[in-house]
Parts: sequence; C-alpha cells; structure tokens
Amino acid sequence: MARKLYKFIKAEYAIQSLKVNRLKLSTIDDLNDPFDLCSVDTTDSRVEAFLEIHIRYFSENCAMLCFCRNWDSLLLWSHYGDSHAGICLGFDIPDDSAYEMEVHYQPNVIQVSGPDEINEAFFFRLLRTKHESWSYEQESRMFVSRPDPPDTQGLHFIDFAPRLTLSEVIFGSQCETKHFEPAVELLKDYPDAKAFWAHMHKDSFLLGRLLAPPAVVPSESDEAARHAITKLIPSSIDLSAEVIAGQRAFAKTAYLRNVISARTNSNVPSPFNAAAPHLRARQ
Repeated sequence: MARKLYKFIKAEYAIQSLKVNRLKLSTIDDLNDPFDLCSVDTTDSRVEAFLEIHIRYFSENCAMLCFCRNWDSLLLWSHYGDSHAGICLGFDIPDDSAYEMEVHYQPNVIQVSGPDEINEAFFFRLLRTKHESWSYEQESRMFVSRPDPPDTQGLHFIDFAPRLTLSEVIFGSQCETKHFEPAVELLKDYPDAKAFWAHMHKDSFLLGRLLAPPAVVPSESDEAARHAITKLIPSSIDLSAEVIAGQRAFAKTAYLRNVISARTNSNVPSPFNAAAPHLRARQ
C-alpha cells in the first residue's frame, strides 16, 4: 500500500522538476534545524565521538527527501511554499521501507548510557527525531544513497520513478498564472496526476482546493471591467493598482467575487457577466 506525501516547492523549481521528472535531494548541510542529528545527550565524550563517525559517513554517502503528511497547512505553505505562491507536489510512495519514515517529535533529547547503544537502528531513529516545536510540519523522510557525481552546481537529484509516483499538483492560493499555466501543460506527461488550486475558506482559517483556478481580477486593459469593479467596492476598501491590474491578490479577488455575487440582481454592471463575457469562459 502506498502512502501519500507532499513536497512544497517554489513554483519555478516545481516546474523544472516536472520537466525532468526528478527532485533535488537534501544533505545534512541543507537542513534548517541545527539540532538535526544532535537530538541525543552527548555529555559523554565517548558517545559524541562515536556519533560523529556515523554522521560523517551519512554526510558523505547518503541524502534524503523531506516530505509532509498534509498539503493544507498554512505554515508549511508560508515557510516552504513561497508564501503560498509556490506549488505542492503530491506523491504516492510504496510503503515497503525497511524503516519508518515519520519524524518523531519530543520535548527532550534521547538518552543513552554509552556508545555501545549506537547502532544502525539507533542512527535511523536519530535521523527522525526533532524537538516538539517542529511538530506542525508532520514530516516524513526518505533516505537514499547519494548519487555520484553531482551536477555542475554540486547538487544531487533523484528520478521520480520507480519510488515516487506523482499523483497531485496543488497550486498555492497566491500562485500566479505565469507559473500554473506551464505546470498544467507539463501535466500532460503525467496522466495519473490531478491538478488542484488551493483557496482560502470564506468562514475559517482553512484551505480548500478547487479543480480549476479561481477567477482573476481583469487586466488593466479592460477599462470597462475595471470601472465596474471600482463601483462595487466601498470607499473604505483600499484597492491598490496591483489588485486592479490583476496580479497576485487573490484574497481581495475573493472579496470582489462575494460582492458581485451578492449584487447579481442589481443594476450595477458586473465585470464577470455582461461587462466582460470573456471572463466567464475563464472561470
């Protein structure tokens, strides 16, 4: 049985991954927690010295892929998904690993009585132990042998197949058209992968997902639609030129859609009906 895991990436890197069917591997030096591999009591100098041998071997020969077990975390989108402007890749991964992938979160470091307790099983436990403050990440880690040689920039990659099957591509709520359109085109090479667009719920701090991109604000060239939008917005709402130009402010776009929906039967022209028929086709 496969497990579903997610990878948050900047849009441009996700597009590149879709083009070449591979993901960048992480090394120990890439990790953003200084306590990674240091989550054990090393006050015993013998433990510290023995542990350093294992860490050096792993650093020289192994790499990892870091995934999350959910796609709808606001913090994960903010921290790893380019502030909701990135892309989340969902993979089906065979559940046949010889070790657990889930990271364990705890308040204190691991206690050992001496170096004789440090073996391969212990080291893999160490690789998956973090302080409880990181628990919001719900992280899973896949460990692989480091491919050789690296590319010209010193980076290592792993092909999707056979271990990774792309099954979902979720565009962040702030992902721009210039990024999701080429990604959708690339998905023609992944017939089993589904595309989703994340969106903010209207009544809660939650994310949902749509099977089509949300309606966007008309471009600046559509003067009639721009004037119609301006008439619909109370003077207390600051409508910046960026929003009118139809850039990334989907939050205000959602507000506009709500206002327009509420006034469907009014005499105020709506940019999403007669004022701009071409927009209806895009929704």
